[in-house]
Amino acid sequence: MNSTLKVVWLCMFVNKEFKDRFNTPDLKNWGVWITHLCNLFNDVHEVDLHVVAPNIYTNTNETITSGRITYHFYKHQHDVPNVTSKPSVNPLNLNMINVDVVNIIRRINPDIIHLHGNEKSTYSSPALLLNKEFPSVMTVQRFNFMATGESVEYKFVLKFEESVLREFKHFGVRTLEMEQIIKERNPKAKLYFHNYPVAWPTTIKTHQEEETFDVVFFARITRDKGIFDLIESATQIVKIRPDYSVRLIGPIRPNEKDIIFDRIRQAGLEKHIQYIGNIEDQQKLHEEAAKARICVLPTHADIVPGTIIESMLMKLPVISYAVGGMPQLNEPGLERITLIEKGDITGLTEATLHLLESNKKRHQLAEDAYNFATEYYSDKKVIADLLTMYENVLK
Repeated sequence: MNSTLKVVWLCMFVNKEFKDRFNTPDLKNWGVWITHLCNLFNDVHEVDLHVVAPNIYTNTNETITSGRITYHFYKHQHDVPNVTSKPSVNPLNLNMINVDVVNIIRRINPDIIHLHGNEKSTYSSPALLLNKEFPSVMTVQRFNFMATGESVEYKFVLKFEESVLREFKHFGVRTLEMEQIIKERNPKAKLYFHNYPVAWPTTIKTHQEEETFDVVFFARITRDKGIFDLIESATQIVKIRPDYSVRLIGPIRPNEKDIIFDRIRQAGLEKHIQYIGNIEDQQKLHEEAAKARICVLPTHADIVPGTIIESMLMKLPVISYAVGGMPQLNEPGLERITLIEKGDITGLTEATLHLLESNKKRHQLAEDAYNFATEYYSDKKVIADLLTMYENVLK
């Protein structure tokens, strides 16, 4: 790029820096990939970056400069009388957000707007109003329709997702499946491949350290991520491997917690499956996960989960279902992670037993996955691909 490019990111995140600034330590971190991306772009002098995001911390309008980045936080929950719907689906609240955000972005007058996902309408809805006014690109973080839900908010998000996929012209994608889904809805869409930065583990297994349990499952502990598949598989594995041990790490939705633990008790697996809790500190999380022999994440619908990428970077062998972008991690004749057809509990069981019983296979998978991931997900490549995407959108 010959001159500085003024870029707006529309996104949502919660991180330690701003929890400390706003004195809101009890908030849960969210959108860690946005935080990682901000850290990378703080050193990219070709870009004048403005991050526009809902103020999850104090629900006030604040403009803060940190490093080379300007953050424009805005009020996302307005006082709307006589309405009981959630702010994210409340038309009056969204209209007030849209007015505020459109004014913020017009004052910035960017060369390009980059919408990072559309999981919450409280940050993504202004993008449709500005899509034709400023060059815009939307990176798909996930497809909401792949999840499950019946709430009013979920149905609203699905409707909005369809509008974005049909009306935007430029999209950032990470897998061939993403490309196909967008093209089905928007045949004229322009697509650009780029990854998000990952939380690079400081812990890398040498396979000589003590491995204190068999399997780690570290992710949101939900049906969609495959927790019930893991439990069902465990009922078969313990018949062959009586000392089989699993550790669960991650957040559990309150409405699912009793269901999951009841299923474990009903299967007689209390001594085999242990819930560690949710570990927000990434280094501590990776240190705990690395004590496992393998990672098993039989997710039902995903792009490429951070769990799998981080495991590859830790040299922790992975078993998952062949959904989303996972098949692209392997090549003909070169297996980097073990993939099973979705819902094949017998196949999941056999693959788990095979890896647990074969040190050689575990080590080979770990090395091949690590060598691939360190190049494919490198920070340098993330930055280069994004800058190339911006250049192409502006052509």
